[in-house]
Amino acid sequence: TVGFRIPDHPLILRLLRQLDFPLASTSANRSGRPNAQTVTQALAELSGTPDAVVDAGPLPAAARASTVIDLSGKSWRILREGPISAAAVKCLLDE
Repeated sequence: TVGFRIPDHPLILRLLRQLDFPLASTSANRSGRPNAQTVTQALAELSGTPDAVVDAGPLPAAARASTVIDLSGKSWRILREGPISAAAVKCLLDE
């Protein structure tokens, strides 16, 4: 399966609007591990060195991991609830 993420950071959203192609990246934290709050923490989670890093400062302490939805079956299911609640997803997908 393939995952698509819509970032919620003004710098990255502005960058994406300027590109003529999609941007592919990996998650900076391993499954089940705490979210990286700084570039240093993110790089420590990775094996290898990325081609580029955008450092817009540390994430706010209240930052939550993304909501992850599995749409690969006949019905959808939430794999991880983040800032977008299950109720909000249901409202959008069950219309």
